[in-house]
Amino acid sequence: MTVADFDTAGFKAINGLGFAPLDAAWIMASTLEFGLTAAGLVTLYFAWRKRWDAVWIILAGVLAVALCDAVGARLIKPMFGRVRPCFALPPGTFRLLVHMGPTNSMPSLHAANNMTVALVALLGERRTGWVLIPLAIFVAISRIGVGVHWPTDLLGGFLWGALCAALAWGLSRLALFGWQKVRRKPASGASATPAGS
Repeated sequence: MTVADFDTAGFKAINGLGFAPLDAAWIMASTLEFGLTAAGLVTLYFAWRKRWDAVWIILAGVLAVALCDAVGARLIKPMFGRVRPCFALPPGTFRLLVHMGPTNSMPSLHAANNMTVALVALLGERRTGWVLIPLAIFVAISRIGVGVHWPTDLLGGFLWGALCAALAWGLSRLALFGWQKVRRKPASGASATPAGS
């Protein structure tokens, strides 16, 4: 089986399910509002659990998503130049549940951004992975369900998101290390008080 065969078969199997409650969940999961709400809840959770330590986790998450989305949209998608299934397949052979302009397909930035957030949260506190990784996978699959991505777009998105998460986490750790060094450094020009004075 070729990659094209895998993509076509996987796309038609998921997109063709036609189960109304699942369609509604897929449409909801694909919205910007859903993503922002999920990110907001994750931010509040870490602020509550970690207090000031949450700053570095949130910083990593923001950096990871910004990198993932900007580079993905402006560099990686044009580099692949892949046509979305809703434009590549003959009309009537798929279901398109959302409006979609003629943008490139690989990688899925929904898959990438959600996996990025899930992995950064996992690094911040392991238990969050039990909720956020399955949620990221569901959001990714929803993009096939609504008719706008191939299965391998999701795999590409997961890989790109994981790379961005790792890079942003490393940079946030470096920033935290630098901040701790600055805080521990004694004020310049300070002198020790002579003993017994």
